[in-house]
Amino acid sequence: MTETPLRYRTLDRPGRGLALLAEPDGREELWVVNRVAGNSATCAQCGAVVSRYYYPSNTHRRTRGGPRLCRPCVEDVAD
Repeated sequence: MTETPLRYRTLDRPGRGLALLAEPDGREELWVVNRVAGNSATCAQCGAVVSRYYYPSNTHRRTRGGPRLCRPCVEDVAD
C-alpha cells in the first residue's frame, strides 16, 4: 500500500509562529501563523476548517483565498 506524499513539508521552525516549508512546486518559503482568530480557512493539506492557520509570508502571495495550512499539518501537534 502506498502513502500519498504530502504536498507541503515543514523543513524548519526558526521561531514561534514561523515555519520554513517546502511547497509542491519545489520552492522553499517562510510561512507565518495568523495571530487573529476570526475568519476560518480550509487547510490546503488535510482539508480541516481552522481559525488559526499558516500562510505565506511573502507579500505578493497574501491573496484572499490563497493557500493556508493548519497548525497540526505544519507543527505536527494537535490544534
